[in-house]
Amino acid sequence: MAQEGYSCTLMAYGQTGSGKTHTMFGPPGCLTEASVAASGGSVPADWGLFPRSVLTLMHAPGIDPSSVHASAVEVYHENVFDLLDDRSQLAVGTTTKMGNKVGGAAEGAGGAKGVGVLSTNGVHPNSCTCRKCFKAQEEAKEAAKAARQAKIAGTQGGAGTSARAGARARAGARAGPNPETFATVGERLLPLREPADVARFARTIEATRTAKSHALNDRSSRSHCLVKIHLVRKTASGQTKITLLFVDLAGSERTKKTGVEGAAKAEALSINSSLTALGRVIKALGGRRGDHVPYRD
Repeated sequence: MAQEGYSCTLMAYGQTGSGKTHTMFGPPGCLTEASVAASGGSVPADWGLFPRSVLTLMHAPGIDPSSVHASAVEVYHENVFDLLDDRSQLAVGTTTKMGNKVGGAAEGAGGAKGVGVLSTNGVHPNSCTCRKCFKAQEEAKEAAKAARQAKIAGTQGGAGTSARAGARARAGARAGPNPETFATVGERLLPLREPADVARFARTIEATRTAKSHALNDRSSRSHCLVKIHLVRKTASGQTKITLLFVDLAGSERTKKTGVEGAAKAEALSINSSLTALGRVIKALGGRRGDHVPYRD
């Protein structure tokens, strides 16, 4: 599909322990530079769909190999984290981030002021009053102030500049909403130039992604992982930007079989609920025209 100029999405969906991550990335320990050398430069036979697809596209006719870049994020506990940037939290579209990733204990979170609570992945809530959060907020204010001053300086080129800017804004309004409104903002992009880059990229995901063990799986993914590939396809009439999205969803589970308790059980129930909502959306998209699609679920 990508070689023909189409952007597409591939999702791995199923029960925990059914082999979703194995299918998408390959068995543990297979993504090494040594496996590339042993295969004589071709695609290693035990690599999963994601690395195999990227290596194939790197050498596909019409694909600009210097244009291939990738990002990796995970959705965990209703938040989005960048797996390539020390799990920094990301905003989605125009929404604000749920907090500040500063590490350590948070004051005023989940109790009286002064009671330290470590929130998910070291992200403190926006209401936190600790010194680290105050410093982070002040730095953000200074950065915003500098950006406003730079914008003002850029508009001092005369009335013509302002008029052109206004015309661009009106044209954008007529064009309708930005189709990327609900995309993540600010994730890190890495260039993928050779098989070794793909192997290191996939190993970083494997080492950073949230996972836990239970009765059915020694390492069960507890988050939804989204790997996005950006590349350019050249044609006789120009070039086309293509996006490939590989989604390794957390697995659904029956808590009686997995044996999880406490927080892990609540987490499993939340995962099941999110997968059920996704299933309803997919079913509605494949149904009759005009059927309501429950995106908000």
